[in-house]
Amino acid sequence: MTLLTTACMLVATAGDPTRQAKVIGASLFKNGYAVVVREATIPSNGTLVLTQPSNVALGTFWVTTPRGVTLKEIVATTTTEEKSHDLGTLDEIIQANKGKTVAVTLTNKSLGGEVLTGTILSASGQVVVFRTDDGVISFNKGLIIAIRAKEGDLKWTADQSVTSPALRISGTPNGKVFYTVLQRGLTWAPAYQLDISDPQDAVLTAKATVVNDLEPIKDADIRLVTGFPNIPFLNVPDPFSATVSADAYLGQILGRSTQDMLQNRGMPNGFGTQLGYRAAEANIVPLPISDLEGFSSEDLFFYRQDKVDLKRGDRGYYVLLQFKSHYSHIYTLNVPQLPLDNNTPRNQTPLETWHELKVTNTSKQPLTTGTVVTVKDGELLGQDMLTYTPAGGDQFVKITKALDVSADQAEEEVSRTKGEIKDRFNNPVWDLVTIHGKIVVTSRKKDPIKMKVEKELAGEAVGAGHEGKTTKFVRRLYDVNTPSKVTWEVDVKPGEKLELDYTYKLYQPSR
Repeated sequence: MTLLTTACMLVATAGDPTRQAKVIGASLFKNGYAVVVREATIPSNGTLVLTQPSNVALGTFWVTTPRGVTLKEIVATTTTEEKSHDLGTLDEIIQANKGKTVAVTLTNKSLGGEVLTGTILSASGQVVVFRTDDGVISFNKGLIIAIRAKEGDLKWTADQSVTSPALRISGTPNGKVFYTVLQRGLTWAPAYQLDISDPQDAVLTAKATVVNDLEPIKDADIRLVTGFPNIPFLNVPDPFSATVSADAYLGQILGRSTQDMLQNRGMPNGFGTQLGYRAAEANIVPLPISDLEGFSSEDLFFYRQDKVDLKRGDRGYYVLLQFKSHYSHIYTLNVPQLPLDNNTPRNQTPLETWHELKVTNTSKQPLTTGTVVTVKDGELLGQDMLTYTPAGGDQFVKITKALDVSADQAEEEVSRTKGEIKDRFNNPVWDLVTIHGKIVVTSRKKDPIKMKVEKELAGEAVGAGHEGKTTKFVRRLYDVNTPSKVTWEVDVKPGEKLELDYTYKLYQPSR
């Protein structure tokens, strides 16, 4: 494999037609960027001129060739081509038909009638010079409202010189050339459907929507990427471009401190993205696809989709995977901390119990972050956000609020040790308070339910009924209290009113 880069040069290219390299593969990220791999063949004259890619991120443009193909130069340049375009105004048509015999319709009949026939001698500026049978006449171009050819057709098109960025590559005639670049315009979005029509096994289907606003893609192998790479120069243009001036490039580089770039290493957007396509390995051919299972590369994962055909502006719908998993229903209740002082109103927001599903990823591939809808017998029950789940991992999916399960909480102070902590003058600073609380859960469901209840505590938990599990959190250096949490996993019978009690201690300012 040969790899060659050269300095950027701004020179005009003439004689060789500009070609469009074919997209043969791409790694798509969920923030609008993609690493795109393109292929082209060097003509028999040894010089290939390609349309230059736009919006290239710094350091991501690379050129490769198969073994046996060598390159002499790679130059970012510009091409000037004559392209025909339709004339868009009456003024342009009048000027383009100079020398023709025409009939023009006028708004002023004093020039010899409503229609004047003759040959256009000049049409520059605001004046038309006309030769008629009665002699040469000039008049304001604005008087003409229509024009018709007396012989042949009017000329309504014209050639125009168009300058465009291009790549000039010289090398082995008939040899293949591949280049890889990171650019915007090609992206994907995941989504899931969780079907619980079967009372035992759920069916999870993952799909990808591919958005192509870049260019036509035909028979391309694409990778749909999940992960969070380190790309601090994402928004800095690569200097290897005929459209990027030295001042613009240096301005962006010198205007950003190293610390700024290190603090913004990841791709923008909460879903995360990644850089890296494998087509630049070995003999440059796309990865063989024996099945559609994805693959891992370090901390990133690539879903695979082969033979993708999309026009610019198309959106593709692809099913990535589908698997069955045993699932269970669970009702979750997160109980916040009550105010600890008498000056704060205790009118807290009503406690909400959520009906959730616990599902295991039984596939061989991870599940990336995306929306998930839960359906049963064709009806949509709810929507949630499914977060990253490795193969074999568990995921909890919210369906809806459980209106038939209500909850309330109450707390009371049971003891206080005044001045448990004193200052150096033996003055009381902090009292140690013991608080007993309870959470009352009432189920009006017709069947027994499993519940997971979590209670946040501002102090250290010292006891909990119904086999509640306590967890202590790290106390910050300037904190007096050690925050904690109590978790219960309990069964609630139909119509039952279940009381979960707990006790914790915390320090409060001495009164």
